Amino acid sequence: MHGVDDKYTKIKYLEDFLVLDESQSLSIKLVRGDRLLRFLELIPDDTLTRVMAQIIQDDPAPPLDSEDFRTWVVRKRQLANLTQSELAKEIGVRPEQISRFEGGKCPLKTEHLIKISNRFSNQTVEN
Repeated sequence: MHGVDDKYTKIKYLEDFLVLDESQSLSIKLVRGDRLLRFLELIPDDTLTRVMAQIIQDDPAPPLDSEDFRTWVVRKRQLANLTQSELAKEIGVRPEQISRFEGGKCPLKTEHLIKISNRFSNQTVEN
């Protein structure tokens, strides 16, 4: 899978995904985080990669104006192994703007949010 090379990164992503979405009635019940990590470490790497690919494909962008969107962008950028500078260049802003956006200190223009959403989502957002 492009962008996710080591098993720890895959496990951490799955843990974050499951914890974030537990409130959305996933059939997976988390007993304790450390048990989940031990379980995920037992999964063969190729299986973990296939599961992650499906989760990422089914991980649509939250509303552009939500705090969840910021979290989603950080997760997607990291999974794609993109730096803030690389993402900034792709969408036409300065790297410090991405840093401030991800940190919740400064919003981006809607046109840039749409570019980010379209970059990381399999759904196209239009202005």
